Amino acid sequence: MLDYHALVSNMKMLGDAVQETYGLIAVGGTSLVLHRIKGSTEDVDFIVESGDTMRFEMSYKRHCGGMIDVSAAGECFGTRLPHDYAARSTHVGSFGTLTVYALSVIDTIITKSTRSSPRDHDDIRMCVGSVSGADVLDRLREYPVGLDVVARRTIADIFGV
Repeated sequence: MLDYHALVSNMKMLGDAVQETYGLIAVGGTSLVLHRIKGSTEDVDFIVESGDTMRFEMSYKRHCGGMIDVSAAGECFGTRLPHDYAARSTHVGSFGTLTVYALSVIDTIITKSTRSSPRDHDDIRMCVGSVSGADVLDRLREYPVGLDVVARRTIADIFGV
């Protein structure tokens, strides 16, 4: 399990170890840990905004170990993100050659709702009180899956909207 300090430590170690420059956006449970909503995560999930996605994944595994999932810019867990997702993300820090952001809480909720596993539901429940359900549903309209019945229902059920 990786908590906030372990994630930051991994980013520092990796940023010092690699020569390539990467722009990263943490997503999923990793994002929620970096927003300090969730205590820890079993794996790490990143969008590689700049730099070679495959090389980043291999470098992370070599230097940090553990499980990692990476997506190319503009996508998260197979969901196409709205054009402004990066601008809405929160800067976490610069660590050597890495610049790390965390996907906004609202965008994290939406991407988790499209997968809709029991663990995703638990993570979404942790966000209640941090953002409003109405704001999440408003943002959902900007997604290609904006009409996705499962995502809309998941959000409405958990937030009571």
